[in-house]
Amino acid sequence: MEQAVLTLLADAGIRVRPSARGYRPEVSLPGGEAKLLKPQNIVEMLALGSRDVGFAGADWVAELEADVVELLDTGLDPVQLVAAAPAALLEGGRLPARRLIVASEYERLARRWIGASGLCAEFVRSYGATEVFPPEDADVIVDNTATGATLEANGLAIVDVLMPSSTRLYAHRAALDEPVRRRYIEDLVLLINSVLEARRRVMLEVNASARRESGRRHRRRRLRSVADRAMTTATTTGEQSGPRSWINPASAYDQPVRGGAGMLRLDRNEGLLPSPAALAELAQADPELLRRYPDVAELTARLAARWSVAPERVIVTAGADEAIDRACRAFLMPGRTLLLPDPSFEMLDRYAALAGGELARVPWPSDAFPTGAFLERIDARTAVVAIVSPNNPTGGVATLADVLRLAAAAPDALILLDHAYVEYANYDLTAAVLDIPNVLVLRTLSKAWGLAGCRVGYAIGSAEVTAVLRAAGGPYPVAAPSLALAVRQLERGAAPLAEHVARVREERAALTRQLASLGLSPRASQANFVFVECGRRARFCAAGLAALRVLVREFPDRPGMVTALRITLPGEPAAFERLTSALDTVLAPEALVFDLDGVLADVRESQRAAMIETAGTYGVSVTMEDIEDALRAGDAANDWIVTQRLIAARGVQAELASVTTRFQALYLGAAGSPGLRERERLIVPRALLERLAERLPLAVVTGRPREEARWFLEHEGVADLFRAVVCMEDAARKPDPAPVRLALKRLRARRAWMVGNTPDDIRAAAGADVLPLGVVAPGDDLAATADALADAGAARVLDQLADLEDLLP
Repeated sequence: MEQAVLTLLADAGIRVRPSARGYRPEVSLPGGEAKLLKPQNIVEMLALGSRDVGFAGADWVAELEADVVELLDTGLDPVQLVAAAPAALLEGGRLPARRLIVASEYERLARRWIGASGLCAEFVRSYGATEVFPPEDADVIVDNTATGATLEANGLAIVDVLMPSSTRLYAHRAALDEPVRRRYIEDLVLLINSVLEARRRVMLEVNASARRESGRRHRRRRLRSVADRAMTTATTTGEQSGPRSWINPASAYDQPVRGGAGMLRLDRNEGLLPSPAALAELAQADPELLRRYPDVAELTARLAARWSVAPERVIVTAGADEAIDRACRAFLMPGRTLLLPDPSFEMLDRYAALAGGELARVPWPSDAFPTGAFLERIDARTAVVAIVSPNNPTGGVATLADVLRLAAAAPDALILLDHAYVEYANYDLTAAVLDIPNVLVLRTLSKAWGLAGCRVGYAIGSAEVTAVLRAAGGPYPVAAPSLALAVRQLERGAAPLAEHVARVREERAALTRQLASLGLSPRASQANFVFVECGRRARFCAAGLAALRVLVREFPDRPGMVTALRITLPGEPAAFERLTSALDTVLAPEALVFDLDGVLADVRESQRAAMIETAGTYGVSVTMEDIEDALRAGDAANDWIVTQRLIAARGVQAELASVTTRFQALYLGAAGSPGLRERERLIVPRALLERLAERLPLAVVTGRPREEARWFLEHEGVADLFRAVVCMEDAARKPDPAPVRLALKRLRARRAWMVGNTPDDIRAAAGADVLPLGVVAPGDDLAATADALADAGAARVLDQLADLEDLLP
């Protein structure tokens, strides 16, 4: 559901981008905020009124009997809620007339179906993986299915259909009673529905005859008008006063700033790290450099000499981006078209829109540039033809023949050859096209030259074209210190550049091979990055790398690219080793590591009860919520120490030895009475652990004493499944990574995933370069704990441990 909804919103121009807090993404609706929750929680929040609108399945609205208003059926993720049973159980296709056990996550709907069917049955609540209950633990299940394939794979046959369901947009009833919020919601519905309507029309009209083309264009314009109007109104929360603009603020380029100390930034295609001498030289510059307006004459002359052209044919700009902006302002207008490849550099779209021009996209799906498709789209309205080579984000290139054919076919259009990444390519076309009057070559010092922070680019074209570009922007686009640094970087010559490019090319080949070996589909690239199609693993891969402090570029709001990543090549051996190691960890783990308490063992009525009762012996009242808060705060891997802190927080001082003795007496039992540990139960079925152990070696890393850990694993009959158990006596307590590293050493594994239920687990895993995954312990506050785990750096917070089966390669 999540990916389908995000794609729908992206098609509607609403960007929903992951943030550092994984469950609170950024959304490009001013005044709006978003949160990712389970569908059943969304329904509950809407009914309570803490949220105005949300996407959820109709099945959960029916299950929870929620008082919400259905606004729109998107038709996405259609499923049926069915009753299914093992085929061997059925008698003539019907359930036997005996007492049955029915398992389901849908308690109300299942019980209602039991009553309506006249069955003699007991209900068992499941918490995921319901299809594995029969035949041992249930006779019948009530679950949703899209195709029935999962049911069939588990030997189950459908015996009844309870209801159809799909993803729908719902609202809190009271939100529609308030005029401002109602208008906001109605405009949002209008916008989303216009996208759904456009999708339906595309499906209906794909085989329409040519004579109906004008009608189709009219309808497309009408739909665009509806969408534009809806987008404009949906971004406001009421009547506005003051200046009004036709520019939608949601269209601003707004890549989230993430990172911090130790983060390897491979998401922005930055290039060579300049020599520290560059800044030292700048420090010695004449202060007049700052007092006077900048003069581009020296840099312009150097660039002109570099390409053997007259200085008037060169214009220095604030990065190649500004050259694109000037070209769009100079040559585009309403009714004039920018012809560009898709996908390509996203700033082309933005600058064309600001100039009032129209876009004509030509798919570039493979390595070869689609010259033929471009030629078919050129017409009298074509004003600018963009060729980004190497292409951002794919790394594909156009040949000289491609450029020459397009320049000849569109003599009255500007051919914009964006060569920002050409230093990394096999061929530089600049010199070969300089004498073609309608070709403008864009270059930059931001990439291979390593001066992205200076924002220095330039364009080379005919004197007539560059004169127009000078008039299309301000007179001082680049600051004087940036100009001085650019001159000095060029003076240093090509040797550092050549060394950097050679290193990047080696990394590019190695990374391409590695990604392919990991089952992904990298594109052939001639840039300083690799574009890779990851399928449904894209978001998990990016989140996993980020958890290991490696950032790559995602495209969550670009249709057709949501399953792809772009990975910048660092051009430095240690950083490249860090990248490749992180990729192997995320996509090819060699082991699985589990925390014990709260992940495998339900300790709410044992250890936590012992903490509460121990505090009570000191006259102190401690609640489950207090314990949860302490665990979420961190440095809480020892129950005895946490109990002592909770007692001290109430103003009572107790020696740790005394607290430990009282706790152990309650937990282990004393004087022949059973201890609270007898209440502990294994959270997951042994069968799941068996399946995981068949795929990878398993280990436990716990803060328990060895004897207590051994007792639980043996008591629950799963000790034989774990090849290594690291306990309190073996290493420092989490969040120190030492116990996790020790587990890997004992398993003889180089890379692993670890599942934990506390921030201490997450930090210990990340510190050991192990992929950290979170899970919320039974009974804990779902939202608060999931947020705490995400904030600590979890790559993903699992709904249940069974999710590992889908995530593992």
